[in-house]
Amino acid sequence: MKYAALVGWVGASAVAAGIGIALLANPATGHAETSNSDTTSSSRPSQAKATASSARTVRRPTSATPKARTGPARVKPAPTVDVLRSVQAAQRNWFQRTFEAVTPTFPSQTRSEALDPGETSDPFQLGGVDTDGRRLTYAVHGTGTGGGTLKISGSQATYTAPTGWNGTDPYTDTFQLTTSDFWSGPHIHGLSGLINLLSFGLLGSSGHTATGTVTMSVEPYSAGTFPVDFVNNSSYDSGQIYVTVLGQTSKDHWAWVDQNGTTHAINHDDANAPGHLVKDGVNYANMSYTLGQAANLRMPPDLQGARIYVSVAQPLYIGINQDNSGWTVPDPVGVTNPNYGTVYDWFEFTFQYGGVPFGGNTTQVDQFGLPLSFTLTQGSFSDTRGTTATRNQVFTTYQNSVPTEFQQLVINDGQGNPLRIASPRSVQPGALAHYLDEPVNDFWTTYKTESFTFTSPGSYTVTGQINANDQFAYTVTALNPAGVSGNYVMDRPTTAQVFAGDGPFVGTHEQGAFLAQLDAAFNRGVAASPDQWGNVAAYYPADTKYNSYAQVFHELGLDGKNYGFPYDDVNGQSSVLILNNSLPPDAVTITIN
Repeated sequence: MKYAALVGWVGASAVAAGIGIALLANPATGHAETSNSDTTSSSRPSQAKATASSARTVRRPTSATPKARTGPARVKPAPTVDVLRSVQAAQRNWFQRTFEAVTPTFPSQTRSEALDPGETSDPFQLGGVDTDGRRLTYAVHGTGTGGGTLKISGSQATYTAPTGWNGTDPYTDTFQLTTSDFWSGPHIHGLSGLINLLSFGLLGSSGHTATGTVTMSVEPYSAGTFPVDFVNNSSYDSGQIYVTVLGQTSKDHWAWVDQNGTTHAINHDDANAPGHLVKDGVNYANMSYTLGQAANLRMPPDLQGARIYVSVAQPLYIGINQDNSGWTVPDPVGVTNPNYGTVYDWFEFTFQYGGVPFGGNTTQVDQFGLPLSFTLTQGSFSDTRGTTATRNQVFTTYQNSVPTEFQQLVINDGQGNPLRIASPRSVQPGALAHYLDEPVNDFWTTYKTESFTFTSPGSYTVTGQINANDQFAYTVTALNPAGVSGNYVMDRPTTAQVFAGDGPFVGTHEQGAFLAQLDAAFNRGVAASPDQWGNVAAYYPADTKYNSYAQVFHELGLDGKNYGFPYDDVNGQSSVLILNNSLPPDAVTITIN
């Protein structure tokens, strides 16, 4: 390929050489008045001036004479000496660039990167220099000294750390590269380049290439941190989607994480810092950034009770307590909340390096705003949970599936566009406030005359009955010697308490585990049949009232799993994924569908 180009250049060079020799001999051909001859320079200017003068119109306008010309057309003056000199300079520059081109250089280049084993860096610019401004191409010769891979695309490169690296010890990886201006139009690098061209590379030196090194100085990320990546499959541009990350770096100490993975303690004074946000005349701390700015987002080694919010078109406006002890959670049904008119959703996780295994999930416990799914990866483990349907598909499925009482949970903006679907835990409008009274009453009626029994294998057994005070009196017997047994009573729960999993459904130890089972059974429509509590196929039966909101999201969830109510993790039906160790994940990838 190279020598085919050389053959073509020979003919072009011969023509160009002739032009160049002519330029060197007389660079101002056709304009003798600017030559260095003393005789010419003293005689020609007066002639040029006279010629210009004689060509002008003989009549001159006066106050009594119209300015319209009636004589010969005006002739423009001859080009000035400055214009001629500019032309000559351009010609000389062209000749020099074509026949005396400067050889490119490639200074040694060192770049520092923080990477995980097998991770690829962001693209970076290679440092070849061509003072003639020619386009340079690059090539890697051989392999690096550290086992990584350097890939070139145009004038940029990416580096991939070796998968066999332990991820803890820093190292360097040096590559030999060449850069060339060969393909940037016909040109010759002086006499040596011409000889090389005419001898088809046998003699002289082409002068087209320079050799240099690129050294990657690779350091591990801070121990215990892990990357969070985003995939945007939505109809929104990445510049329209904002990310906000908040969590506890230690008990009762809240922080937000910026786009570079740095944590900052929340501070109410940030509401008045440069770059703060303003909504409806109120200042807020700016803790958000766009999806496009989050390419290097990493989570710290200790962040618990954390949320990664994604919002559309606007950042989140979050108030911070005066004592910095907490922050105001966006309220999906609070019409005065500054985020009420914003479409948003979030991913939840908790992790403490060396202490608490990573656990994360998407959630519809409070509301649905955007369909999110996530993939958790560590070593050979990889699994995905969440909702992959589009936002429009979710709203359509919901509205075509749920009873009238649940239709009222769809919240629209002033133009009728859907903002979110509130969960029945968050609000129970109209008849929904008593929707589950019927199955609750059925349970009370059944076990007023029958004995209730339930066993959680290896954990506890429960027996009970409705007593004379219209309470569910039950005994929990721990099957583990370290467990806690006891006698308890439970008041008849309201529909709101069933949806929220609070009130009489709150307990501790084995009792708390049983109450979670009972609440989940009410939401799933199987409370009166404890032998079916562990049978997923029996959930949401056609002849019973249940949490239809949760049922739709299980229908839409991957593998039928989603987090539709607080105790939806009972019997493994939520979207939560938990690692079996307290090492950081290799990656958490959140997809906006």
